[in-house]
Amino acid sequence: MAGGALFDTLPVSVNKVYFDKEKLKILVTGATGLLGVNLVKRLVNDNHSVRILTRLKSPVWPFDGLEVERFIGDIVDGRSVRLAAEGCDVVFHAAGFVSFTPFLRHRAYSINVTGTRHVIEACQGARVRRLVHVSSIAAIGYGQNREVVDETVPWNFDTLKDPYHDTKREAELSVISAAQNSDLDAVVVNPGYLLGPWDIKPSSGRLILVAASGWLWIYPTGGISVVHVGDVVEGMIQALRRGRAGERYAGF
Repeated sequence: MAGGALFDTLPVSVNKVYFDKEKLKILVTGATGLLGVNLVKRLVNDNHSVRILTRLKSPVWPFDGLEVERFIGDIVDGRSVRLAAEGCDVVFHAAGFVSFTPFLRHRAYSINVTGTRHVIEACQGARVRRLVHVSSIAAIGYGQNREVVDETVPWNFDTLKDPYHDTKREAELSVISAAQNSDLDAVVVNPGYLLGPWDIKPSSGRLILVAASGWLWIYPTGGISVVHVGDVVEGMIQALRRGRAGERYAGF
């Protein structure tokens, strides 16, 4: 399950280009999150026809003035996901739930694992031409003694026993298994810690707000892979156009 330095642009050896200059019908899940908003804006700018799957009360004002089709539904509702995927060429699955507390493990599993399986089934049923699944570096192993790792490193976060790492890993395995054992064309991207514009909730950008407020008095040792959301969006476009089915690509 090898990959490439996706967000530095896929290697030239990946010479097969999919969907070259095609106008595509694209479904985006998780469209109101930091990554989703930036992805939708890029896809619209690239002249694709974009449909978003959102819950009824999700904020959609970032898409004001854009030609975006909104489909009301929920990733945990398999029927609504199937209906949203009908007629689409491509699905970008960016919906997810981040929690490191065991008290929310059930919700994390429902959204990250069951929701992803709903997307897989919807893509298969609608004969979607490619699924780009957004996983996380949490589904990749960590290095020792400042060792630089890539997407080939075996997962070793199991000792943490936290719902985010566990469920993102299980969801990713479901996608790769489907790509290897069925006619589903799917690739996986593994972004790091996202920062950038249109973090409307906010999500990861909350750390910056806390630091700016002066309330962040201590910080832990260690490290984390930080990446700009625009670079991840570009990597996802490259995964769509150049990624090898059944493989994953890390964006550090």
